[in-house]
Amino acid sequence: MYYQVCKRKILTMTGDFRMAQGYTSSGPLAPFYVFPCGHSFHAQCLITHVTSCAHEEQAERILDLQKQLTLLGNETRRDINGYRSDEPITSTTTADKLRSELDDAIASECPFCGELMINEITLPFIKPEETRHSASWDLRPQTNLANQRTISLPV
Repeated sequence: MYYQVCKRKILTMTGDFRMAQGYTSSGPLAPFYVFPCGHSFHAQCLITHVTSCAHEEQAERILDLQKQLTLLGNETRRDINGYRSDEPITSTTTADKLRSELDDAIASECPFCGELMINEITLPFIKPEETRHSASWDLRPQTNLANQRTISLPV
């Protein structure tokens, strides 16, 4: 069995399901989140989903946090021991604080099982900007029926 996110294999689960589960990587791993319910998301996929469903202010905050983390990028690299030699072990970097805020904003609950999904119940299935595309799904009666046969079915 394996978990899928974005239709790509992420982790392979090994061992007996009743015992502690071991996971092995099926390739280079992008950061991902696994929720207690079992749903899992790549970090970027989770951000995309949550920002598309969240209120505008929350979505802007999430994107701002992500942008700030990206800008910090190389500045927050750690040495091989996990901390810079010029800072105390107990200090928290700006990147750590931003990452924690981002985690709280996107991963406080599973987007498929939590309040975000409950709030989506009130949203229309087809967004206003998709109306033109959805018109292509309409079933129209065929006007040229001359070449078709009809078959009577006994009742």
